[in-house]
Amino acid sequence: MSSGGHTTTLGAIWNMGRNAALSAADYVTPVLTSSQFREKGVLTPEEFVAAGDMLVLRCPTWSWQAGDPAKARPFLPPGKQFLVTRNVPCQRRAVALATGAEDEVLVSGTVAGEEEEEEWALTHSNHVVEKQEEAPDMLSAAVTGMAIGGGATGAAVCSSEEAELEVHGAVEADDPSAVEDPSLLGGGIVKTRTYDVTITYDKYYQCARVWLYGYSETRQPLSQPELLEDISADHALKTVRGA
Repeated sequence: MSSGGHTTTLGAIWNMGRNAALSAADYVTPVLTSSQFREKGVLTPEEFVAAGDMLVLRCPTWSWQAGDPAKARPFLPPGKQFLVTRNVPCQRRAVALATGAEDEVLVSGTVAGEEEEEEWALTHSNHVVEKQEEAPDMLSAAVTGMAIGGGATGAAVCSSEEAELEVHGAVEADDPSAVEDPSLLGGGIVKTRTYDVTITYDKYYQCARVWLYGYSETRQPLSQPELLEDISADHALKTVRGA
């Protein structure tokens, strides 16, 4: 997996050298023509396209892209050079996902019908379940409201209000989706980091390669240190490297 982001000068030079070596290796590596997925876990270009077609079918946010015709790979269809999905939200950093691991404890016991004891991990052992309030009876509340505002007077008031709303084109005041002040639009939207994710075919490694390009909450490109905040420590600068 590769990531897009601003790097230091030394890191950029190292990446340029690595990418040049990979490009040379990719150039001399022949295109895989026979399936070896079961034996080696590698993909032919045809298998990559078939997998991409299934991804697009199952997840419509993904789409095939043709890219720059001058850089098209001849062993892939012109309109299926790579896959992309955009604006994938990332609300929490990777370190936050590890929170709670210390709550895990090993529990041993005997399964019904078996004599040997088994162990398993009990997660969130320190969490306390809060008492939840009972949901209100909406039907009773609605009936009560109808009883209070019932009769000819209530019907006349409702009819008058509906007519006034139709004239002004307004939304009912008690509509939870109503916006009282246009200046408040967007106030309830949670701003978060987003990623554009691209999948290409790597002829040298004979597998799919994932590319990440991140944006901050204000749609500014993430630097490499910022991007690595969203990658687990087990993979940062190992299986995930800067482009």
